[in-house]
Amino acid sequence: MEPLRAALVDYLARTRGVLGSVDRAVICCGASHALALVVDALVAGGRRRIAMEDPCLPRHREILAGRGVEIVPVPVDAEGLRVDALVAADPDALLVTPTHQYPMGVALSPPRRAALAAWARERDRVVVEDDYDAEFRHEHQPFGALQPLAPDHVVYLGTLSKTLAPGLRLAWLVLPERLVGPVIAAKRAGGAENSVLDQLAFAELIRSMRYDRHLRRQRAAFRRRRDRFVAAIEAASPASAVTRISTGLHFVVGVPDEAAVLAAAGALGLKLHGLGPCWHGAPRSQGSSSGSAGPPRPPSTAPSARWWPHWYRYKPANWTGTAPGSAANLVATGKVCPITFDRGRTCRLGVCE
Repeated sequence: MEPLRAALVDYLARTRGVLGSVDRAVICCGASHALALVVDALVAGGRRRIAMEDPCLPRHREILAGRGVEIVPVPVDAEGLRVDALVAADPDALLVTPTHQYPMGVALSPPRRAALAAWARERDRVVVEDDYDAEFRHEHQPFGALQPLAPDHVVYLGTLSKTLAPGLRLAWLVLPERLVGPVIAAKRAGGAENSVLDQLAFAELIRSMRYDRHLRRQRAAFRRRRDRFVAAIEAASPASAVTRISTGLHFVVGVPDEAAVLAAAGALGLKLHGLGPCWHGAPRSQGSSSGSAGPPRPPSTAPSARWWPHWYRYKPANWTGTAPGSAANLVATGKVCPITFDRGRTCRLGVCE
């Protein structure tokens, strides 16, 4: 919807430096849906060799592999993606997480950002920037997005999955002008659409600046939890190599025997994510990706008095709404109060203060 696209374009320009217009913004049903649409558009345009970071987010690899593209792994080191290896491979496109690489957590250094943008411009390549966890920079001011360095060649992808709720299935793309038509055509062909109510409510959240205030509170809370979690691990297992990551909601714990650690955790009823599935080939290191962003307390059952008026404003005329009740759909922020209507539908964007 145009109200949300307009609000997002203004917000992204203000907070991430993203260059775009309402016509170049597309709302999607989650980050996976957004990436799938972009890959479909690239394949339709003849771009079938797509590079990825090594290691990478396994879900990203699944999406690309499911569309029959040739995946070109590019190694990652302490400064992020190795642009020299990318230039040597010279793929048609690249999927990258420059602000907070998953799973290693490093940020793409400024010189490499400039080199990557230059490669895209000079060789007319497309870069898909997944701005993963960019909202949660703990140590200092966040890097700006990569997109402004080459707006005609970089696709910007963002999502609400970490900042509000993955169940909202709400993400966005800011596209180079030449990809707008193909991506919209791919979206129409797939038939997936977002909830109008969710879009209008999120647009209001942005315009009122409450989304900014929510993120400021969450950054402080998540940093405290991260520090406590890391301190507890280091105290319990001094031999563990904990990577202190300045961005995001997870960190990497290096271990000598990944399989043994995962098995031991499973025996205790804990599900840990190992680094093994993230590598394209043989693992070059072992470890576990751990998070500390779980809710600190049960959600409030009190009505979300501040946000109920916004929901009520956009409630369908033939529905009878009830005040927000217990937060059955708890999300990572621990601050989402569902609002249940009489037809059983649940709206999940009431941010309590």
